Amino acid sequence: MSFDSVQFTASGRRMMQEAVAGKVLTFTKIQLGDGRLTGQAIGALTALINPIKNISISSITAKEKYANVQGSFDNGQLSQGFYWREIGIFAKVGEEGTEALYAYGNAYELAEYIPAGGSEIVEKVVSVPIFVSNASQVTALIDGSLIYVSVTDFTSHQQENASITNYGHTKLSSAIDSDREDLAATPKAVKMGVAEAKFIISPTGEKYKWGMDAVGLFLEEV
Repeated sequence: MSFDSVQFTASGRRMMQEAVAGKVLTFTKIQLGDGRLTGQAIGALTALINPIKNISISSITAKEKYANVQGSFDNGQLSQGFYWREIGIFAKVGEEGTEALYAYGNAYELAEYIPAGGSEIVEKVVSVPIFVSNASQVTALIDGSLIYVSVTDFTSHQQENASITNYGHTKLSSAIDSDREDLAATPKAVKMGVAEAKFIISPTGEKYKWGMDAVGLFLEEV
């Protein structure tokens, strides 16, 4: 599968200009299809030639003049296989705006075959960088059920160690005589520390045990 690029439609260019002027640009969905371009101008398209599957957006990140729109899909519900040749990004401007095709791409002869569900499990993460120019407010309709951790993110998280300033993984320790700040005390260490702290040795070598009763704090020689 290879898309050289996704290109603005006339609707997409209009929405981007409105967003640059200050309106909120909201990406609404990604759509896949298997249609072939036969002379149609991409800028004039208002829909995919032959749409097959809608993908809900799971995340969007903005960087400089681009927004990276991401979603995922699998072939579990496909009753019939298709050649994934088209991709469309849909958006709207403003709260009451009408959803329209913002950008379109076609893989032509590099289309990838997606088999029907049951014959072979296919899972894809679709990530599309979209030009948004200097739009100040770019958002997306996020489907929370599709948010998951990628293998790369999970592997990276496993390598993050905790410290007194950062969250992360930490090792447990039952030591009560350590001043390290990268270990976490076990209940056993806490219990041993409390028990050890109940004894006070005076300068003369005498050992006292302290505690609390109904009257208050007490010391007794042991």
